[in-house]
Amino acid sequence: MRVNVTPWPEPMSSRIPGFYDLPLDERRSRALAMAGMAASAAAIFEGSEGLRPEQADHMIENVIGVYALPLGVAVNFQVNGIDYLIPMAIEEPSVVAGASYMARLAREAGGFRASAPAPVMIGQVQLLDVPDPIGAQQAVLDHQDEITRLVDEVDPVIQRLGGGARGVEARLLPETPLGPMLIVHLHYDTRDAMGANAVNTAVERLAPLRERLTQLCATYLLHRADAGEPAQDPVARFHLNNGAKLERLKFEAFGTEANMALGDGHQAITEPAYGTYKFDKSTGTATIVNVVRFPAECVNPPEGVKSDEWVKGGMKGAKCK
Repeated sequence: MRVNVTPWPEPMSSRIPGFYDLPLDERRSRALAMAGMAASAAAIFEGSEGLRPEQADHMIENVIGVYALPLGVAVNFQVNGIDYLIPMAIEEPSVVAGASYMARLAREAGGFRASAPAPVMIGQVQLLDVPDPIGAQQAVLDHQDEITRLVDEVDPVIQRLGGGARGVEARLLPETPLGPMLIVHLHYDTRDAMGANAVNTAVERLAPLRERLTQLCATYLLHRADAGEPAQDPVARFHLNNGAKLERLKFEAFGTEANMALGDGHQAITEPAYGTYKFDKSTGTATIVNVVRFPAECVNPPEGVKSDEWVKGGMKGAKCK
């Protein structure tokens, strides 16, 4: 079918009396003209060049086909002084007509006025079991620039379009059923991207945040002058003088994890490993094979219990997987 696009009279106006009385081809022609679209685009609206099942299969899960709806345009709309035809894909009658009628009434009073804030969403990270939550909160605020730079590496397209991280907040909840927790809010401008997906991807980049905070808190609390004086940092000194301490710190040590689990956080336990030693004479290299590891909580006695007494007593309380 050949469609001739009717030139739109200047200035363009969405106020089209009798639009619903026009033949379908004429309505389509006028809509294309107002949108500045070529006549060849008419095939899109005929349904012959719409979404194919093969394309839909890459968009969502478990695709079995496509589903079509009538596409109409609501007329008479004027928003912020600019005329628009509003596309509406809907199966219910009278809705397009009702919207067009209300737009005509609003038009007589100057049309609609609209504004929108920047598309900034908040992604939340919940941190539990953080040593010295107050110090951790301060560490987050002191490293906002580092955090936002890390997040902005996630999506260079959003960055190029003017979006990205807009700031970081840290809120301390000192008393909850799960104990003290630190809530970190990432403010992220998603632009026209699907907001939830974009901000979730950005927040996932902060997964190492807890480990980094633990390191910062340890430095924050333990940094002292060589002469054994109290911490020079006034905030650290305040918390130390009020009973702040490090508990259950963990760090990598010689290929395994050291857990400061005993002696009120001053004694580490590690998992032992055993294997078979092999030496290759032809290459002159040695290897350890058939390595077996035992969790630290499985082979270390509880605090205050001697090892020999614990073994003789049947290793009660051992946490072996």
